Amino acid sequence: MHKELLKEMMIELIEENPGLLQKTHINKELNKVLDFYWEKYMEHSLLNKEITTCENDDSIYRLHIKPFFGTWRLYDIKPDHIIQWQLEMKNNCFYTTLVNRYKVFNKFFNWINKIYDTKWNPVSRVGMPRRTTKKEEMKIWSEVEFYKFFSQITDLEHKAIFMLFYFAGLRRGELLALKWNDFRDNYIEIDESVANVHGKQKVKGPKNLNSYRLIEIDDSTKKILTALHTIAIQSDKYRKDNFIFGRQTRPMAFETLRKAKIRYEESAGLSHIRLHDLRHSHVSLLINNKIPVIAIAMRIGDSIDEVMKTYAHLLPESSLEVSNLLNSLTKRYF
Repeated sequence: MHKELLKEMMIELIEENPGLLQKTHINKELNKVLDFYWEKYMEHSLLNKEITTCENDDSIYRLHIKPFFGTWRLYDIKPDHIIQWQLEMKNNCFYTTLVNRYKVFNKFFNWINKIYDTKWNPVSRVGMPRRTTKKEEMKIWSEVEFYKFFSQITDLEHKAIFMLFYFAGLRRGELLALKWNDFRDNYIEIDESVANVHGKQKVKGPKNLNSYRLIEIDDSTKKILTALHTIAIQSDKYRKDNFIFGRQTRPMAFETLRKAKIRYEESAGLSHIRLHDLRHSHVSLLINNKIPVIAIAMRIGDSIDEVMKTYAHLLPESSLEVSNLLNSLTKRYF
């Protein structure tokens, strides 16, 4: 009770003595509840971010931040409140989900600091949650394992999908966003991606600027896509801007794709891997065949740094080659 009274007296004092704001470093504009600043943040974000990014951030805020802090005044939110918020979520979600919520909250406070010229961020003071469970490791299928998996597939559409995953290294969203006008000659063009937003699929730009690319495909994958296209053009509803995988104007659902993979895995007697592990398997295939890192980065739509960071453990031979080179050079003089 005394704290509330003191707070009201401070606010009244600041309003009556504007000069006091500079002395206490309290910005009068920051005397509103968190929901107010979130609306401003979203208005600004829509000017320079992907719509799907804004929608995902807004969903996280409204579901997981607003119920805790939406009606709190900015300076009332302290680090110990952030710790309590994290603890309440910790047992109800995966680590990556918790980190995503932290990142949304943190960049929101960073925006407030930048726009309102303040330095208050209780989220960053607490820091990112620490992982307490083991991270799921990257799993790789060899060519033999993939062939065993592929031999279980009879559906032509599914054959094309999994050939593109394994032999083109596409991301899931990139593959499902492919349209017939993206397929020409021996190439497919990547300029869109499908994302899940509020449980609904939305088509957006790809992950980053490196992701815009032309990928040369192998003859076997081209043959399957050509056969699929021959069937597609027989439909009265066919258009060049129809999705290759799905129902003409609607891409295949992520869950449909996941279930198909599991079905073929079980039929082949293979251990479970994630869809994204097929992309990792493609990179492994290229590395094992001594394809330069820069060529791999361009093909999969990542930076060279990202490729090195993600796949460094798959490059033991490269490390050995460097060691052998240095040994041969130093032996000449030492």
